[in-house]
Amino acid sequence: MRRIGIVVALAVAMTTAGSAPAAGHREVAGTTWARTQLPGLCGRAGDWCGATANGINDRGQIVGSADLTRNVEGVYHAVLWDGGRIRDLGALGGRRSGATDLNERGTVVGWSYTRNAVQRAVVWQSGRIRNLGTLPGRYPGSRKRTSAAFAINDRAQIVGDSTVWASGAWHQRPVIWDNGRIRSLPLLRGDRDGGATAINEFGDVVGWSAPDTNRIGASLHAVLWRNGRAQDLGVRTDYGGGSINDRGQIVTSSGRLLNDRMQTNLCALVRSPCSANALNNLGQIVGYEAPAEDSLFESGVLWQAGGAERFDAFWLTDINERGEIVEWAYEGHGVPDRAYVWRPS
Repeated sequence: MRRIGIVVALAVAMTTAGSAPAAGHREVAGTTWARTQLPGLCGRAGDWCGATANGINDRGQIVGSADLTRNVEGVYHAVLWDGGRIRDLGALGGRRSGATDLNERGTVVGWSYTRNAVQRAVVWQSGRIRNLGTLPGRYPGSRKRTSAAFAINDRAQIVGDSTVWASGAWHQRPVIWDNGRIRSLPLLRGDRDGGATAINEFGDVVGWSAPDTNRIGASLHAVLWRNGRAQDLGVRTDYGGGSINDRGQIVTSSGRLLNDRMQTNLCALVRSPCSANALNNLGQIVGYEAPAEDSLFESGVLWQAGGAERFDAFWLTDINERGEIVEWAYEGHGVPDRAYVWRPS
């Protein structure tokens, strides 16, 4: 159910007690949900002291990022929440890093900036951070060689993207790291850019492929990579790509569910533009819909059993097999991002 060098640094685990996280209860379709705010690295959320949540495994471990210092915008590290406590996962010497996903063993993937302000895909394992590097090749400037990791399965296969220099321009390519080696995934015929966003336990990968990242618009195609081949899913998507579970069900960030060659428009169920972020093996899907007429912000949505349930939330980003959901709350107007977990009871 998994949906992303120059310096190798030792990540120092740092636990922050802070204030008690905020909690609340909501009734959604007859189920009581407990919503708990996840603590940050510099105490409870205040001016420019926020956090974001991106992934959750079946053990209830959660990954994302958190501000390091109050009132200093743009300085944040990847973090792991485990048992209600937060750990700083560190970075490759740069000011920013972010965790995008983790597997059941607690291995975390994401990205980090180096001391030279270059973004690299990374993996955190056993308290250490490792630079996954980029695709090989000749480049006119090493500072532009970037990569990012977006998903990992329990076989430690990692997917994401890496830049390459081709035909006199920089292009983004979908990649997979397997047994420590990086390999480029094929694009659809005629395309020059792409990215991989999720992988299941069978090694099936989903993401996107496009003619040119400089002319995206509605030109991104949702793609499934299986047995080394790229399959056009016949659905438009965006950089979010999609997610895939172990049953082979796929959701796209454009709000489509693909199941045994059948397509369901999830946005039609909420009668609004929407985005699907993740799904579990039970077929439960989380995401968000566009703002209502009386609101400036999106609303979180859980799709299940052929229906849609709205949450008093912003972006629902991931869901595990127990139905626990993580939320990234963005309010803007100088209010920091906040991270929450929803647990059904």
